[in-house]
Amino acid sequence: MSIYDKASLVLIPSGTKTSKVYSQKPVNGDGDFTFSRSTAATRVNADGNIEKETQNLFLQSNTFSNASWTKTNSSVTAGQSGYDGSSDAWKLQATAASTCIVRQFIDTSSSVSTFSFYAKAGTTNWTYVNCVSVTAFFNLSNGTTGYVNSAAIDASITDVGSGWYRISLTGSGMTQQRIYTAPSNNNSVSAIGDNIYIQDAQLEQGLVARDYIETTTAAVEGGITDNVPRLDYTDSSCPALLLEPQRTNLVTQSEYISASTYAFTNAAVTNNAATSPEGVDNANLVSITSSGNFTAFGTSVGNNSITFSVFAKQITTNTLRLREAFYYGTQVIFDLSDGSIVSGSGTIEDYGNGWYRCSMTQSYTAGQTNLTLTMDSNANPAMDLYLWGMQIEAGSYATSYIPTYGTSVTRNEDLGSSSYTGITSTSGTLFFDLKEGIKGKAINSGVASLGLRFSSTGTSNSIGLRDADGRLQGVVRIEASSTYLGIHLDSDTANKVCFVWTPSYVKIFQNGVLTETASVSTTRVYNTFDLPNTTRVVKAAVNQVLTFPTALSNEEAIALTTI
Repeated sequence: MSIYDKASLVLIPSGTKTSKVYSQKPVNGDGDFTFSRSTAATRVNADGNIEKETQNLFLQSNTFSNASWTKTNSSVTAGQSGYDGSSDAWKLQATAASTCIVRQFIDTSSSVSTFSFYAKAGTTNWTYVNCVSVTAFFNLSNGTTGYVNSAAIDASITDVGSGWYRISLTGSGMTQQRIYTAPSNNNSVSAIGDNIYIQDAQLEQGLVARDYIETTTAAVEGGITDNVPRLDYTDSSCPALLLEPQRTNLVTQSEYISASTYAFTNAAVTNNAATSPEGVDNANLVSITSSGNFTAFGTSVGNNSITFSVFAKQITTNTLRLREAFYYGTQVIFDLSDGSIVSGSGTIEDYGNGWYRCSMTQSYTAGQTNLTLTMDSNANPAMDLYLWGMQIEAGSYATSYIPTYGTSVTRNEDLGSSSYTGITSTSGTLFFDLKEGIKGKAINSGVASLGLRFSSTGTSNSIGLRDADGRLQGVVRIEASSTYLGIHLDSDTANKVCFVWTPSYVKIFQNGVLTETASVSTTRVYNTFDLPNTTRVVKAAVNQVLTFPTALSNEEAIALTTI
């Protein structure tokens, strides 16, 4: 019999659905974990890209005859040949010698958003897209843009074959989304009978159009939405269950860094200039002269450590300096050519394709305002580089990326629990294979209580992991006397930890070594597993959890925990 055959509960994060993490054993579902996180979040997916929540805010996104779409001097006809080989396209035709419009009224004026749809020339070669303050003309005969007003952040037209193009317009201040037929560039007054073909409209937050999501009577979200467990592939071809505490990104525009929320000195920015760690073309090209810099602003947060982070990729310079601009007391210089730190105390993390996440932490006291992160080059030579994903958060380390598009955004904590442990006696074994979070970050629960734990109903008994001095610690608490056995886990590598207990002793094994032994007079039946709960929040990347209904031998525990 293998050691895995002896296990009563096996959790190897691989199968999930909304609000659920499946266990591999028992097979009847008794060991599945209930999961919750009441906000969207991000993760590194199997392709190595940062994956977000996606969305289509339109109603009836491809039913232009529906009342959700207002038609003015226009008619729409279904059943047309589409860009995708279907008959799902529509003919939009002018019924009067005037403006021919189909539109929805979705107010995204408080955020940066992108309106996109597919279009093909009909009797006219032009379409006019008007989102009140953001407008552009597009040529459907040769796939070029015409007049684009200055309020547009980006306007693009992409050939998808067979005469079809995907059109997208990005900006802020959008309160309506309008599609016109147009007779020519910068002319929106159509003749009777002018027509184009349209299909699959989408409205979403962000700087680029992502994969189309069909909607009917309600807006639709996809990706890492509320209560979706995060199987994170950072540093591994196998996923780990990512668990993090609540954090808020105080930067109100994390990707549109040329927004008015940033202060520039002798610096220029080109939006959507390169492929970001998200895997889409929404990274920013930043050019800074010898005396230049630019600054991201946060807000007052009282007595707290604040962590600043940004994703950066070198072009003409290999050094990036982050400095805290309120006091200029903290600065870190990063080498973007090899992912090293030249000077200062910070963290640089490799995200592939030349991208690094650079972060630094600064302590603040109550009443301080204008929390800022200034970026420039070492010793102020001129520099060109790509930047994306700005984040300012209260805490001593950077958590997973929290995108913002006009206001600060909070990602809530990851919570999980199971009422099944498979342990019915006062002897048993608990095994964790995990890292202290992603990219070697320390666990931080903010409370002394255990974050990942077994507990015994009605008692103070618990076995598991908690935060202690900013490091992950294995803890056994025996009744109210608070008898603790402690170990610290290495924050930079994987850790395998095994707790073995009987009514007379408790042992902790770590990475193939028996590290702690204590005599006890009694233990309990541990019948609840929190991974974690509302008062015991952790940051951890969990690769595997096993429980055993018996106390493993020293030899078995050493074999199980050997790296």
